Amino acid sequence: MGLKDTIRKAGTDAISAIGDIASDIAYHSVSLGAYDPVTDAQTITEVVLNVKGLLYKTKAEKQDYKKTELNQDNVLIAGEALSTITPKEDDYMVIDGVKREIKNIKEAPQKAVFIFTVRAV
Repeated sequence: MGLKDTIRKAGTDAISAIGDIASDIAYHSVSLGAYDPVTDAQTITEVVLNVKGLLYKTKAEKQDYKKTELNQDNVLIAGEALSTITPKEDDYMVIDGVKREIKNIKEAPQKAVFIFTVRAV
């Protein structure tokens, strides 16, 4: 196992180590397809991944030169759990029955973990 694989496995092990604290998350990966002029609609493909992650509150401070909104949270998900997709801000999550839009995505080195800033809608 190379260094890249070791780092990615560490992200997965970290989520596993928190046990019952981890939330069940339905991650919805949304891809827009071609526009159909006949139906005046764009095709949308949605892939749902059921993963474990950690939902935690965002500090009320400036981050990345933007003011943090009070109703935003962060979600930490292991990179291996999302290895079949590329996370994008068009995607969304459902956590405890609440839909949360993705506002920002940060990734750790080697995509070991993803940190999402989300907002309930």
